[in-house]
Amino acid sequence: MNVAPKTEKGETVQQGAKTSGDVKGLQGDVKADQGTGTSEKKSAPYKLEWEGDIQRTPVIQPLPDYTVDVEAVITVRFQVMPDGSVGRMIPLKKMNPELEKEVFKTLRSWRFNPLPPGVPQAPQWGTITFRFVLQ
Repeated sequence: MNVAPKTEKGETVQQGAKTSGDVKGLQGDVKADQGTGTSEKKSAPYKLEWEGDIQRTPVIQPLPDYTVDVEAVITVRFQVMPDGSVGRMIPLKKMNPELEKEVFKTLRSWRFNPLPPGVPQAPQWGTITFRFVLQ
């Protein structure tokens, strides 16, 4: 039987958002607080940039499993379809082959917000850079 830890005297219990995501952590509330870190390399595991005027928001974004003991930076140019699914992927900065394979597999499972009805329903391109840092 799992028992939740109790607070010590003088500590406050803080609750998270009631609808912040699923149990596995694969999907969260788009409007959730993204944190306040100031170091770009430490505050975000990836950097996402878009080509064009429309910014797409990831709604399902699991992170790649860090299966090897190396530091690496992997950059991929990828296509997002009008329905939010990921289409073609082109590696721009390659590193460890195992990590590259994991990044491609993970990115394939991402989902973005669909395009609104009033804009051309055409695929968009973005670039994502994942940083793998040893702790």
